[in-house]
Amino acid sequence: MVASDFLLRTKLYPPSQRPTLVARPRLHALLAEGLIRPLTLVSAPAGFGKTTMVNEWHNSPAGKDFSLAWISLDKDDNHPYRFLRYLVAAIGELEKRISEPALAALQLQQPPSETAILTALVNDLNSLSIPFALVLDDYHLITAQAVHEIILFLLDHLPPSMHIVLLTRTDPPLPLARLRARDQLTEIRIPQLRFLSDETSRFLNGKMQLGLSKADIDALETRTEGWIAGLQLAAISLQQQSDRHSFVSAFAGDDRYIMDYLLEEVLQHQTPEIQDFLLKTSFLERLSAPLCQAVTDQEDSQSILMELEHTNLFIFSLDNKRCYYRYHSLFADLLQHRLRQLLSPQERLELIRRACAWYEKEGLIINAISQAFASHDYSLAVQLLERHVLTVFFRSETMLVHHWLQSLPEETLRQSPLLSTVYAHTIVHSATFWTKSLQSAKHWLETAEEAIAIPGSNRPNDNLTRCFIGLSHAYLALWSREPPDVTLKLAQTALDALPPEDKMPIDPNFQRLRSGLTNNMAFCLWYLGDEEAALQAFMEAQRIGKACGDLLNWYTAVAVQCNLLFLHGRLSEALSICRNVLASHPEKADELERPIPYAAAVYLCLGKILLERNKLDEAEAALLKSMELSRWAASTNERAETSIALARLQQARGNLHEAFTLLNQAKLELPQEANLIQAYEVRLHLADSYAHPGSLKEALHWAVGRALQPIEPTKSSFESLTLARVIIAQHRLAAQTTTAILPDFQHLMDYLNEQIQDVQVHGHDEWLIGLYLVQALAWQALDCPPKARESLINALTIARPGGFIRIFLDEGAPIRRLLARMKIEEPELAEYIRHILLEGTKMEPSLSVPASAQKLIEPLTNRELEVLNFLAQGATNIEISRRLVISLDTVKRHVTHIFEKLAVPNRAEAIQRAQDLGLLTPP
Repeated sequence: MVASDFLLRTKLYPPSQRPTLVARPRLHALLAEGLIRPLTLVSAPAGFGKTTMVNEWHNSPAGKDFSLAWISLDKDDNHPYRFLRYLVAAIGELEKRISEPALAALQLQQPPSETAILTALVNDLNSLSIPFALVLDDYHLITAQAVHEIILFLLDHLPPSMHIVLLTRTDPPLPLARLRARDQLTEIRIPQLRFLSDETSRFLNGKMQLGLSKADIDALETRTEGWIAGLQLAAISLQQQSDRHSFVSAFAGDDRYIMDYLLEEVLQHQTPEIQDFLLKTSFLERLSAPLCQAVTDQEDSQSILMELEHTNLFIFSLDNKRCYYRYHSLFADLLQHRLRQLLSPQERLELIRRACAWYEKEGLIINAISQAFASHDYSLAVQLLERHVLTVFFRSETMLVHHWLQSLPEETLRQSPLLSTVYAHTIVHSATFWTKSLQSAKHWLETAEEAIAIPGSNRPNDNLTRCFIGLSHAYLALWSREPPDVTLKLAQTALDALPPEDKMPIDPNFQRLRSGLTNNMAFCLWYLGDEEAALQAFMEAQRIGKACGDLLNWYTAVAVQCNLLFLHGRLSEALSICRNVLASHPEKADELERPIPYAAAVYLCLGKILLERNKLDEAEAALLKSMELSRWAASTNERAETSIALARLQQARGNLHEAFTLLNQAKLELPQEANLIQAYEVRLHLADSYAHPGSLKEALHWAVGRALQPIEPTKSSFESLTLARVIIAQHRLAAQTTTAILPDFQHLMDYLNEQIQDVQVHGHDEWLIGLYLVQALAWQALDCPPKARESLINALTIARPGGFIRIFLDEGAPIRRLLARMKIEEPELAEYIRHILLEGTKMEPSLSVPASAQKLIEPLTNRELEVLNFLAQGATNIEISRRLVISLDTVKRHVTHIFEKLAVPNRAEAIQRAQDLGLLTPP
């Protein structure tokens, strides 16, 4: 599905004009005058006719020669890329030729930066001869600074044919003072928008045909201060009055409650049935006929809703089928105020409980619980949570559950052993400070145990709670890094306490506890080193979780299982499992009408596999989906890994700047994952150092005070292998300076040998390939080609069955040069090398671009450039040796390095490529 499929096309058109519209040519003149400046700001409270004014002007003779690109904004448009999609779509309504390139860019799974898209769009708009205004309606709903920056960019680079109109209830955070001083801003505010006497007269007597005297019209204008919505409300009330003069007289005065009075007058002139309906449904955020019927006991709810829409009684349809509606927020506020006046707290509570009961009956559990919390009915919230909290929890909505439980009064939470236990679990799921969170979780688990131990409590779910407490003890031990055998024993004890599967109660939560405990045991087996048994346990947890609707443990088991397979080099198996599970994900999410947060882990694994296979577009789609879902799950580690994978993907595309930007943003959002993120930043600096040696300083600074650590099966060793690469780069740097002292490489070589032996025992192919590659780089730095070749062959032999590609390409020029120079007798390995190199060329820059500007991954040294020029002149190695006064062996080494850096096999191709890259000095 492409990005445009998610656009509401109705947001791109102004609302239809009302038959009671009053022409206001004086405002047309203000808008027309504003076209000579970049920005027109229309700022006033709700109901002053901002939208109507612009729409009317456009449909008048004065606006016929000026087109409108319209966007009706809502709160969801605060995401910059969503805003950009609507911006491009709005412009596309005028000229598809202009919007198509930007729309294509936005439809990419990883679109370019906002600035890049805007730059291209502005450049294309420069060719547009048709003058037009971009109208952003309800701009007050925009709170994201990133969207404000987009508007600022447009204002600073506005094409001659374009103008911007902002319709807003509050002044936006734009540099309005600067724009005023430069005469770049037209402002239309309350004094200009309010109805004047003649406009009020034309509205009340002309359009509404009320037949009021001039005195009555002037009185209403004064009392309402020209507020158009107030006049409309007054007109609705007056239509129901037999003595209109008396009504206006009674309405006299500058009372600050005039507005409330008007609204109440509108309400009072509805039939008792309509009044009752409006009041009793006023607290609902979204109205539907079945829900309204359940709350009000009025069977004709659908016809009432349609009648309210027909009479424009401050109600809006939310779909094309007239199934869902909402009240205007101001009207809803009035209705709720009136409801509080007329009904007792108990009567209002009854209405809320009816709504919650309907939600619960329809399976809309989250709506029911959220409604209870919105109404501050904690008693009802607890009742609903006691019945459904585990259902929502095991859907993997752990953060939502945590928010609910955190919102309860602490004393209320303490009185429920089940909710206290679930809260203990969610505290750790949402952990920011791990140790503190574990302590808090243990406290709440103890609270639950104390509460359930009180004699005579006899709660319906006490048995389930005791089983959940057992599961929580096992997981707290796992998260606290207790010895695996201790945790395993706790998990087994909790499993034994569950009813047998053949005698399982109707409540599926018992079976969900079984899948959770099976996952726990799988982790313990993994930590104990029995990975085959762990894989079997994860598969069993996956089976149970899928059968009982435990999305939390189902997706967790799949993700860990696939990561283990990845670790063992079984990429195809892992890929197949990920795809099979995610094939049903969209349907499952649609069924629940909610995201499934823990699917993030499976999308991450899928993205990593596709990235390793160099399927960059597919990988990007999966990784972006993982990033989106992980924010719901608050899984900081997964978000960090996803950010790193996306940065690695940008590196693969040659976009180092974008990669660094991604990692910088991740560090700001995930400070607790800074070590892991910084380690990958160092990898980027190392990759960049071949073209920009100054980048190596960042890597060397990071390495200060760090030591190589053993690679452990259950821990990430990313930092240690990064440090090993820095040591090699440090050696390379020192070797280029005759006065520098070379670092001691023996410790590194011993470390690599030891780790290779240890990792071989566990069969962790991913780490083993990485170790052999680092070893190859080390031998290359020591200028030992045979040893480097041997290490690289070992890496290739292990990697080929799994189809690893990027692990080689990410090493950059040194490994690519080794691969290009290798002569392999085994056909399968030779073909594999050709495939890797071919994949690497897909993202290389065009050779037609002059590369004296460092287009080579590793630039030639000054001496190598001298040798290259002699080669171009036809000099032999002996002649070059004599002219440069260096040994023949040194010449041969320089020639070999030149061939490797240019990725060519012989002199003729080296000279040809040097000419293409502009590396040769003119004779």
